[in-house]
Amino acid sequence: MESVEVQGNQYIAKIRFDVSEMGHSYISTLSGKIKAHYEDADRNHVVISASGRVAGASLKILLDMGISQSDGKTMANWKASVDFGILMKLMGEKNITSIADANIGKIMSCIGKAINPVS
Repeated sequence: MESVEVQGNQYIAKIRFDVSEMGHSYISTLSGKIKAHYEDADRNHVVISASGRVAGASLKILLDMGISQSDGKTMANWKASVDFGILMKLMGEKNITSIADANIGKIMSCIGKAINPVS
């Protein structure tokens, strides 16, 4: 995420996806803009809905995330539904899966470090 702007109950984010997993030297990132808002939220659970455009193609995301305590650590449980639109056809399912896995791993690593800082 490059930047986030709050407009009322919506968040507008400029995003950049690392697509270097595709192995093409001429493209390593895709940029876009999404609008997100909370569908539901409480102290330990949040559902976020987002839509926007990445590389000129539409993108829709539904993220359901909860946190819980276990053995003195905070656990993040999540599931996401993503509609890549035409990007799936342009880039292929194998490439999208590889890119998504790599980016999700980076995002969850950042979240993990934030909720369980090393002393």
